[in-house]
Amino acid sequence: MFVTLLIMVIMHAVKSVSIYGSPRRCGGQGDILSGSVAVFLSWARQHIIAADPNSNLSCKNPAVLGCVAGSAMMRKAASLAFCHKKRSTVTGDIIECLGESLEDICPAT
Repeated sequence: MFVTLLIMVIMHAVKSVSIYGSPRRCGGQGDILSGSVAVFLSWARQHIIAADPNSNLSCKNPAVLGCVAGSAMMRKAASLAFCHKKRSTVTGDIIECLGESLEDICPAT
């Protein structure tokens, strides 16, 4: 699943992120974001290392890819949680929406 998201990020140069997010800010959102970025950064690094040196992946920065993927997933999850809970949204609600968020951004094949 991440490979598809990574390829989407690579193939479509990031000009803007059109995922809105949520007007509600909860304590702990940064913890979710930093964990998500770390996971995506690790996956991007592993994928780039395993890629053919002549591919366009070899010149990509895994930190940038991880940040874009983690931020997109977090913004989508926060948006979904806010749609369900409105102003009573807490961090646990966002965590519950992470799977749906990732599936919306990058559907499993």
